[in-house]
Amino acid sequence: MGRGHPRSVFFLFSSRLGCLGSLLVSALLTLLLLVAFDVL
Repeated sequence: MGRGHPRSVFFLFSSRLGCLGSLLVSALLTLLLLVAFDVL
């Protein structure tokens, strides 16, 4: 959404969701990496 303080959002999500949050973040990062490689 907004590229202001992604780290703060990351910490908030990690604190709220916990393990599920970490798994979701990992999945999202993996998808982003795959997309980046496809673009490259």
